[in-house]
Amino acid sequence: ELARRLAAAINELSEDDREIILLRHHEQLANQDVAELLGLTEAAASMRYLRALRRLRAVLVPDAANDDPV
Repeated sequence: ELARRLAAAINELSEDDREIILLRHHEQLANQDVAELLGLTEAAASMRYLRALRRLRAVLVPDAANDDPV
C-alpha cells in the first residue's frame, strides 16, 4: 500500500521534480552526479531536489506541508 501511494504521489509531480527524485532515489545517484547529468551546478541540483521533496511531501501528507520547514 505504501509503495503504491508513493508511486502515485511521484506521478503527480512535474516532470522536473519526478526526474530529480528518481535520479537521487531510484538510480541512487549522488547530488554531484545528478548535477552533471542535468547540466546544473551542485547548488542548483540540491535546491531542485529539496523543492521536489517538499512538493512530494505536500502530495503525500497535505497537512504536514506547513508544519515542517524541510
